[in-house]
Amino acid sequence: MKTGKVGDTGRERRRHPRHAIVKKVRTRHNSKEHKGRTKDISAGGIAVEPNVNMGPGDAVEVAIDDLGVFHGMVARAAEDSDFFAITFNADGYDKDDLISELTRIHDNIATEES
Repeated sequence: MKTGKVGDTGRERRRHPRHAIVKKVRTRHNSKEHKGRTKDISAGGIAVEPNVNMGPGDAVEVAIDDLGVFHGMVARAAEDSDFFAITFNADGYDKDDLISELTRIHDNIATEES
């Protein structure tokens, strides 16, 4: 599991832990579809490679292999970066399901590595 951003106080600023899980994804924005893969994922959002022509605030649909379809908004995208970050617009039910599935996947990876 990756550590999150740390603020000036030295405390974790992210609400949800990130997991370095690689999954195939399809993103859709303005009727254009792009294929890629996850860099990392949390219940609050996802980092997707490769970076495509989207900017902060753009609405996007993300279909994540084995996890489902989520709607969100581009949080970060820089021309010199190899990925872009999406914040999910998920309700509590969707986030609970995603957290459960991420935990299951993370536990399976840890078991396979032991």
